[in-house]
Amino acid sequence: GKWDDGPLLEGGDVMVLGRDILVGISGNASNVAGVGWLARLLGDACRVQAVRIDRRFLHLDCCLCTPRPGLAVICRAAFIDGLPPCLKGWDLIEVSAQEAGRFFACNGLIIDSETMMLPSGLPDLCNKLRAAGQEVIETPFDAAGFFGGSLRCWHQALLRQGGV
Repeated sequence: GKWDDGPLLEGGDVMVLGRDILVGISGNASNVAGVGWLARLLGDACRVQAVRIDRRFLHLDCCLCTPRPGLAVICRAAFIDGLPPCLKGWDLIEVSAQEAGRFFACNGLIIDSETMMLPSGLPDLCNKLRAAGQEVIETPFDAAGFFGGSLRCWHQALLRQGGV
């Protein structure tokens, strides 16, 4: 198709975790040429890594959320080759493929390293995040899911001083 002709990156596939930049590759959006272009552009300043994810997930932010350095919400079933090495040693809160795909459990709005917003209807996840020290703001946001996204999709990642 027309997108195969050159590099393609979509915001939902790109996650900046310090020097590590993860790019989701599902066959739905960003492509390997985009990963190569980004790696060449950034050079040695960053470690750009392609992360193969199951085609059921449009973007990486549908199966990975990093509320703060060292804490991640993941849908392990989405990662074809296992979790990215840069997440080794992190505290992981796991969600099912249904919670991630249908209820956008990994698609929260990270406000700062202590606060995040999630769509209503994920009480188990919210309780686990609170137990991990996060403040979680729940908000009705289910109608947006019909368009294929949730809170992170409706903004772009915020730059947080010194954070992930």
